[in-house]
Amino acid sequence: MNPLGIKAWLSQWGLVLALALAGLGWTAAGVQAVRLARAKAETSDARTALAREEKGRAQDRAATAAAAASAADQYRTQEEKQRAAAQEVINAERKKAAAIAADAVAAAAQHGRLLDAARAAAAAARGCAAPTGTGTAGSSPAAADAGLVLADVLGRMESRGRELAELADRRGLAGETCWAERATVTTQAPAGEGN
Repeated sequence: MNPLGIKAWLSQWGLVLALALAGLGWTAAGVQAVRLARAKAETSDARTALAREEKGRAQDRAATAAAAASAADQYRTQEEKQRAAAQEVINAERKKAAAIAADAVAAAAQHGRLLDAARAAAAAARGCAAPTGTGTAGSSPAAADAGLVLADVLGRMESRGRELAELADRRGLAGETCWAERATVTTQAPAGEGN
């Protein structure tokens, strides 16, 4: 081979080799550009999915907060209704207590009048006593004193009976109030609570 021929051959093949290497470089650059474009598209898709997921979570949090606020409002409203019902029961029981007290005062006044009438009758009986020695025991001063003793004993019995009746009225009224308040609370309990 001729040195000039080798040079020509080398220069000819060198050019082909350089062109092939340049083609490979351009191909590699094209492949990298495609890969980069794919990576950018995948990153963009991931960002979009992440944004959608965050938006969904934010909507879920907002819905949960709204549900909690609604439940709290319902509970508060129910509690106010129970409080109002309990207050109505208390007011009704106070009226009953006032009526019972008025009845007790009227009964005490009637008792006083009856006791005074009994004492007056006993005193009148003493004043009308027959003279001693007539033999009738019913018209003696001792019989008149017995009438006063009987009036006194009956008066004390009535007084104690009145005290016991007042105590029974107070306790009965307290029991009725308790049951009525319990009924307002248990019949109007918020949903989800046991009675």
